[in-house]
Amino acid sequence: MTLLDTLSLYAFPSSSNNRRRFVNLIDTYSEWKDKDRVSIPQLQHLISRIKVQTPPQKYTELITEVTKRIESWEYAKIHRSSEVDPLMKDLNNYVDNLTKYLINSACYSELLWVMRNWPVHTFSKPTGSSADFSNDKSSPYYIGTIGEKSWTLIIPSQVISAVVKGCSQNLQAYFENNNIDPYNQILFTECWFSDRDIKWLEDKIKKS
Repeated sequence: MTLLDTLSLYAFPSSSNNRRRFVNLIDTYSEWKDKDRVSIPQLQHLISRIKVQTPPQKYTELITEVTKRIESWEYAKIHRSSEVDPLMKDLNNYVDNLTKYLINSACYSELLWVMRNWPVHTFSKPTGSSADFSNDKSSPYYIGTIGEKSWTLIIPSQVISAVVKGCSQNLQAYFENNNIDPYNQILFTECWFSDRDIKWLEDKIKKS
């Protein structure tokens, strides 16, 4: 995850938004076939936790679709993401100005950013991220808990390593093909504080 974070800085040095850089790196350079896939269980969690007063029609339709999909999953069985999770384009009929944020947030490229934040901020991992229940570690998958009727998303470390490798190789090729020295894109100064740090401090001083 740290490697992805670092690569994103060199890929998009003009962007000050860490999350956007991180996700853009995966979307642009990883060639990860699941990057545009939406985790239905994680989308369901978002919908249940973010309450919407007077929900619009698309929101209600999305809840119905997500519920229908989840209820069709068979417990005591490993489900591959490619078998049960739709691509973002498959949910276009449920997109409006509200639901697009929920759908985008449950996309796999965004979920890797969420996974990245757990060890960075809490020195822990989200549920299932370190579990190992399948011999096939080439793609994300779900395991179901029968008693609780819940689903745990597992993204094997081998998948993340493949994403890192793809981003690294494709970004290197981009730099070479365009004769770009990545170190020239980063401003190294004697001041340790980033532009964002300075901006934050300036705002604090102005408000004091």
